[in-house]
Amino acid sequence: MILKGEKSYILIVDDDIDWRERFRPILEREGYNVYCAENHDKAIQVMNKKKIDLILLDIYLTGEQVRDGWFPSWIAFLKESSSRNIPVIVITGINSDIGSDVNAASLSEKAKKYSAAAILFKDRIDRNEFVETIKNVLRYTDR
Repeated sequence: MILKGEKSYILIVDDDIDWRERFRPILEREGYNVYCAENHDKAIQVMNKKKIDLILLDIYLTGEQVRDGWFPSWIAFLKESSSRNIPVIVITGINSDIGSDVNAASLSEKAKKYSAAAILFKDRIDRNEFVETIKNVLRYTDR
């Protein structure tokens, strides 16, 4: 559990710089230390060097291959984060069907299956809800 007054370290993993730069100032104004990575490999590098308390993970990163309706490296990354006991909030711009197997409902189900703490849809993110979701995940996570 994060102690009151202790700054938390959040890693944003999103290939879209606009979204990274949209989330970063919100989190910094809330007092969080923020790192950013544009892909899974760079995120793992940050995780190996820095103490990370929470990850915001975009579900689809440029160049990712869809296999069997899912994004294999996203699932592998969730498993890696879980093995390190780092909670993950999945963020995504996918809000409607992009294929027969990928839609908001199935993404939520898949996120839960692979231990994501929450899922947020970019087109529906409200600043207050965003901040509250992060606070709640950090509050209830043993770290």
